[in-house]
Amino acid sequence: DNVPFPYFLSETSINNVVQDPQTGRIYLGAINMIFQLRPSLHLEARAETGPKEDARTCTPPASACQDTKPMPNLNKLLLIHPSNSSLIVCGSRYRGICSLLNLSNVEQQLYYSDSKGERTYVTSIEDNVNVVGVMSTYRKDARTFDVFLVGKGYGSLDSTKLISTRILQDYNEWVVFESIIEASTVQTTPFVPKYLHDFQYAFKDSGFVYFLFSRTLDGTDNKNL
Repeated sequence: DNVPFPYFLSETSINNVVQDPQTGRIYLGAINMIFQLRPSLHLEARAETGPKEDARTCTPPASACQDTKPMPNLNKLLLIHPSNSSLIVCGSRYRGICSLLNLSNVEQQLYYSDSKGERTYVTSIEDNVNVVGVMSTYRKDARTFDVFLVGKGYGSLDSTKLISTRILQDYNEWVVFESIIEASTVQTTPFVPKYLHDFQYAFKDSGFVYFLFSRTLDGTDNKNL
């Protein structure tokens, strides 16, 4: 009767957990590490994502930056991309750029580029800025593209997008992870510095995407609006 519950211990804080519904594998996004677990919580593989040589004001690639030092890489976003069997991993280093890892073995990196510029900065370098995301699709030129929608608060060095749509392949002038839709209703410009947005969750239902967040005045007023 006293069957022990399975468990897994991480040496650093775990920020995100996702499960592949097809295989049952579980992926953990922790500080400086991505873990791949069996459904039994036994470790299958892990990918080291930090510390990275970076600086708060660094515009990647880091090799072109001055005054860099080893900095922890907080996993900000973790999503299953089933159509090409990859794991979307976005951290806090290099202005919040992302990479694609192999779902079968996260030690294998399928895509990474730190030279595409600001259009591919997805998350935030700020530790206290929450980021949420959800997979979706986008139609253009009679084609359907896999995308993911990202909701995030505003950090002092971040872009002004509260919500962005990110493509997962190169197409015409678009590059992987680029924000492809400009919508003035989801820019932070009208709200900063009046409001702080704290995103908690994102989900899809009946063809719509929903974002759950709180908004506080001046960062000091605790009354949710």
